[in-house]
Order: sequence, then structure tokens, then C-alpha cells
Amino acid sequence: MTYRQTRRIDRLGSVLTIAVAAGLASAQPLDLVFFFHDQTPDVIYRAWDANGDGDCHDPGEVTVFVDDADMLLGIDNAQGLVALSATSIIATDNFEPDNIVRFVDTNLDGDALDAGEASVFFSGDIGGGETLSNPTDLFDAPDGSFWIVDVTVGVTPAPPSRVYRLEDLNEDQDADDPGERTDFFELAPAGMGGPAIFDLVVGAGGEVYVCDLSDPQQIESIDVIDPAGVARTEWLGSDTLFGLTGQYLFSGTYELEIDPAQGVVYFSPSTLNNNAALLGARDLNGSGDIDAPNEVVVFFDENASAEGINVGSLRDFKRLDDGRFVATDAGQDRVYVLEDLNTDFDFNDAGEIRVAYDGDTAAANGEPDLILPLSIDAAPLPAGCGPGDLTTTGSDLGVPDGLVDLSDFSYYLGLWAADAPRADVTPESTCDFNVPDGAVTLSDFACYLSVWATGCP
Repeated sequence: MTYRQTRRIDRLGSVLTIAVAAGLASAQPLDLVFFFHDQTPDVIYRAWDANGDGDCHDPGEVTVFVDDADMLLGIDNAQGLVALSATSIIATDNFEPDNIVRFVDTNLDGDALDAGEASVFFSGDIGGGETLSNPTDLFDAPDGSFWIVDVTVGVTPAPPSRVYRLEDLNEDQDADDPGERTDFFELAPAGMGGPAIFDLVVGAGGEVYVCDLSDPQQIESIDVIDPAGVARTEWLGSDTLFGLTGQYLFSGTYELEIDPAQGVVYFSPSTLNNNAALLGARDLNGSGDIDAPNEVVVFFDENASAEGINVGSLRDFKRLDDGRFVATDAGQDRVYVLEDLNTDFDFNDAGEIRVAYDGDTAAANGEPDLILPLSIDAAPLPAGCGPGDLTTTGSDLGVPDGLVDLSDFSYYLGLWAADAPRADVTPESTCDFNVPDGAVTLSDFACYLSVWATGCP
């Protein structure tokens, strides 16, 4: 299976679990490559924790991966973004042309701006002379398919408002061939404009959850479409949520995530005291909707968090296959990682929300500021051929090249000389790359030298 096919297949066990060495989480390097879109300059950034200090806003840790310079192959507004790997993404563009574009950093220079690195995954042609008008969030299902919703509110003349399923059946890197697009569910026929639905997720049984923000009284809802694509019914209404929890859905609530294995749908509500929160809902009694207090769980509450971070707005978030979340904050211009370190099914304890990228800190370091962060996803760092394989020749992207050579040694030497946390590879008594001891010493240098001399197994 490819990473695209497996990234959302959950591990068995608890709803939100990640194995992290107790007591080391706050100091641990981030083992992810982040891709996030800044809506104001229309730029998608790539960032990673190169020095291992637990954030990605130091010099050289972020690059402009995609910009909107090319009208056909750039991105003017990427509401949907999926990380396919540490060097590849796919994203929606809901400005002209309304299409979906695939970006691959083939020459490993930190961006996908070079010739041949961008290609149209789906042109937006929906037949009958119609094209997509406003493709929003992009969901990648475990079976390798991609799902989008085309929101035609305010578009004249409006094409049909629909949920589409896309799949590259012939493996030619696009979904424009016959049979690769399925018109799964029509939200409104051509000319009607359709409801204001900006996100969708797909459950393990093929059911599709959408967030409907179009109610004139702002009584928003999360609806479910049956697996056959025949009927849409209310799954959780804002009035019901308020009765169960005192929190409600509102017009800024347009992001959903899902744990398919557990059937938990995640969303960010509004609360009376305006604190940021992340909730999860699951139909436990089989009624077909959310109607009982024990069916809604608060996974993160800004006011209950031990970290005391002022979270402005969880604008977009993605659940990774290990239970962690990555999120953008449009109020504070940040990127977060949330992880359940003590497996108590929330992100409120010490070290469980971390600032991976802060626009103000990055700008002070000469790196890009964030103005209006929107979509986000992350991919795991590749493992390489062994502990000595740290980097690709001529480029430090956290993407090993399968070789252990002088470039790896030179890179580690630079980390070690700078006392960088990523150079801390061993306790004093053993040579174990998985258990750093919090000090960069000669033992670490000797340990790396030994694995470097061994080369690739």
C-alpha cells in the first residue's frame, strides 16, 4: 500500500493514543513535515524541525513549497490540502481555474516550483459543459480515493452543487479519465446555488458527513449522507449540541475530521465564553444521530489546558493516523500539534498542545510570517536506510536518500557543534537513537560515528 492509501487507517486501540516516552514529550523533536496554506499571500509552506528543538520556525526550516504564480498550476486559495508524503501534496484551488493540483518536489530543493513538479490531478470538468465552481476541503479515504464538495453559493450561473468521489484508477497521476469521477450526491441542481457546505469526511461504512452552514437562523448542523448517496439527514444540529453541552455550531464551524475505526467525528464548536475547543461525537446508541450526553466528548478546551496557550481559532485541523492532530490558528497565526501523551482521551494535559510554528517568532528569525493560515496537513519524516542516513546530498529536508556518505557526517557534525537537540542521540551509557538523555556530549558524537561507519545495513 502507498502512504496515501494507508495514512488514515487507524491503529487498533483507544480513540486517541500515541506512544511517547513519558517526561520527554515537551523536549522531543517534531517527527513531521508540515504543509500549511497562508490565505493572504496564497502560499503553501513546507516546514520541519531540522535542529530538533521542537518547533519549525528557525532559519532554514521553512520553504515556500507552492505559490500562485502559475494560474493553471499554482494555488490561489487552497481550502483543501492533503500531504501525500514528505515531498508531495495535493490541493484544491477554488479560484480560476477551479481544479485540483498535485505537487511533487522531484529535485528535493524544498519546493514544487520547478518545471514538471506541478500537474493537474482533476481539471474540474464535470461534463455537460460545466466545471467546478468552488471546490472546498479535500478528504483522502483509506481506499485511495479523494472526496470533494463543490459549493456553488453565489455563483452565477451556478453548476450543480455536489459531493464528488475521485480516484486515479489507471495510475496516471490524475482523475480525469472515464470512470474516475463519481457524482456521489447532488446537494442542489444547476441554477439553485446549493447549501453552504465547506467540508466532508467519509466513515468506514462509506457514509459521508458534511457540515451545513446555510441555515438562515444560524442553526447549523452536521449531516450524514448514506453510503449509497441517496439521502442526507441531520446527524447533529446546533440546537441539539447546545442542549447536550452548552456549546453550539456556528458559521465559522466548517472543519470536520474523523477516526473511521472508532466512528468519531471531530469538530470545533463555538462556546459562550469564546474559548477554542475540539469536540468529538459518536453515535453510541445506534439511533442514527447524536442525541445523548455521553455521545459528545471534549478532547481539547483552551480554558482547561495545562499549557495555558491563548488559542485564537482552530481554523483547520487534520487527524493523523497515530492519533495526533495538526491545526492552524487563524487568530494567533500559528500551527499546533496536539497529542494525547497520557492516553486519557484529551489534549488538555502538560505538553499535549505544542506550537510547531508561530508567525511572530518565525518573522523575528527572518522566516515567513503567517497572515491568515488556512488548510494544513502533515506527513511523517522518512526513516532512511538506518540511523546514519540523515539527509539527502546537497539538501537538508529531512528526507534521507538511502545513502550514508560524507554529507550525512557533515550534517551531523554541524548539529553536534551547534549543540542542537537533534544531535542528542544517546544516553551516556548506550547507543540508542530512540532515547536521548538531554545532553549533547562526546558520547553522542561517538555513537553517530559508529553508525555512520556501519553505513546502510
